[in-house]
Parts: sequence; structure tokens; C-alpha cells
Amino acid sequence: MKIDIKKVLNIPGEEEKFSVSLSLSWAKRLGETIFPESLAVEGTIKNRAGIVELRYQIKGIMMFRCDRCLMQTKREINEEYSHIVVGHLEDDSLDDVYVIANDGLLDLEAVVADDLLVQLPQVLLCK
Repeated sequence: MKIDIKKVLNIPGEEEKFSVSLSLSWAKRLGETIFPESLAVEGTIKNRAGIVELRYQIKGIMMFRCDRCLMQTKREINEEYSHIVVGHLEDDSLDDVYVIANDGLLDLEAVVADDLLVQLPQVLLCK
């Protein structure tokens, strides 16, 4: 899901709120879907003196098989994230520091997926 943030990128003081439902059913671990239900994502994108900040919260359910006992386990997700958003980068070595909104479009699904999947531990346990 892409959000048009051209106005926020270009006008200091501008703010945009969003509330969406994202499906990450394509994300799998050991062949099983991790997020079987859509995730609720709410947040804001603010331009403060030319610095654009994305802040959002994710709520939903994560399903996985415990690596110790192999029982199917459900865990609630309630996480908050923030990023600095830029329209483009002069130095490509900084692409892991900033979120890039090419042509003023922010790919929210990619940002959420990156944040959630990067934080998953190597070993998931039910207890």
C-alpha cells in the first residue's frame, strides 16, 4: 500500500494521519504464515522544519510454531516505530538509515514488513 506524501514532504508544518489494515500473509517462517490476519497500522507523518518523521503503531496477531515443543502459538503484537523519511538520497550508502519515498509515494507495506521481520528472534518459544 502506497501513501501519497508529496504535500508533507514539501510543506514544513504539514501533517498527515493514516489508519490502514495491511495483509502480510505472504510472510512465512518454516513454510507457515506468520501473520494470518491483517494488521492494524495507525500513525502520522509530520514535517517539522523540513525533517519528515513517520511514526506508527502496529497491532495484530502473530502465529508460529514453538521451536522447543512444536506447538502452534499465538502472540499479540503491539509495536511502535519511527523513521525519518526523505524524497531521495544523494548518497546510496544511507538507504538503510532513511525511508525513501520515491516520487512522493511511501510504500507502507514494505516499511511495516521490514520493521516486523527484522525484529523477529532467531528462535521463537511459546514460554
